[in-house]
Amino acid sequence: MNPNMNFAQGIPCKVDGRGIGIIEFSYAFTQVLDATAILDVGAPGWTAGGPQLNAHSWSTDFLNWLLTNKNGTDEAAAANNHGSFYDMLIAALALSTGQTTLAAQVVQAAKTKRIDVQIQANGYQPLESTRTRSWHYFCFNLVALTRLAQIGQHVGIDLWHYTSPSGGSIFGAVDYLIPAATQGQSVWPYPEMDFRQYAAVDVLHAAAQQGDKAAKAALSRVPAEPGGDLFPARPAAEQLDDISTSVNASGSGSAGA
Repeated sequence: MNPNMNFAQGIPCKVDGRGIGIIEFSYAFTQVLDATAILDVGAPGWTAGGPQLNAHSWSTDFLNWLLTNKNGTDEAAAANNHGSFYDMLIAALALSTGQTTLAAQVVQAAKTKRIDVQIQANGYQPLESTRTRSWHYFCFNLVALTRLAQIGQHVGIDLWHYTSPSGGSIFGAVDYLIPAATQGQSVWPYPEMDFRQYAAVDVLHAAAQQGDKAAKAALSRVPAEPGGDLFPARPAAEQLDDISTSVNASGSGSAGA
């Protein structure tokens, strides 16, 4: 694969590719970056002049494409979950390629660019609430923000405990999920075509690890994801209710449309 997403979410006879297609790759590729970081510790055959160099060179080229190509800059300008996942991907790539200053800048900017805009004082996420899959997107956006906060811990930026001038915070957004996560769709007041309680498990885990007492107390009352609770084995939030395999809410089959 070439280090770009020029043709992501292309529409035949209309557009070759779109910025909104980048989200399809964002969180999955950060898992690859986690894997290469483990290999970098000293895996046999993962040599500086071979596979390691190739992987890091590809990541560097991809990061440059994201920062300069119109598809990338379009996605950077998105105010909702698309922008959150773009920031998470940029910060992860920067950290993995040794560009720690850039990673820190992205995480720091997310305080005003993402949390201030996306999260209200009571934890409500207005930009995700009007979707036909609102529960999915409330959780999905927090996958990006909690992962971004974890990246921030590696570069000295505390996104976890940031509170916006209006009172919004990651902890507040996670806690907003607790009633529906523990009681079900009957207490979720927004549209949701395919409600999965367990979608909130990972973000609750992530917040609980950072001292969110309400999230920690709620975890035992949330149904585990199919196959069991895997967070202890891979302690970073994942999208547990894959929209591509559930009800198609947008008509596009996109996980982040």
